Amino acid sequence: MTAPVKWAHVRVGALPAPELISLVDDPAGPYAGSPEGWWTEYGGGLDTESGVVYLPGPNSPPCPRWPAKS
Repeated sequence: MTAPVKWAHVRVGALPAPELISLVDDPAGPYAGSPEGWWTEYGGGLDTESGVVYLPGPNSPPCPRWPAKS
């Protein structure tokens, strides 16, 4: 039986540092070129192929049917 080999010569930093971008701002993402709509006010985007609306963050638009309880 042999012990697992530890890689001693692994390049540290072989990958570039990650760059955080929003799904809406990704030029190659599904929300690139999103048309203007009600979602724009909330920083969202529309995937024109699937019709899915992306809304970032914890804030969501107010519901027109059931207003918030006070």
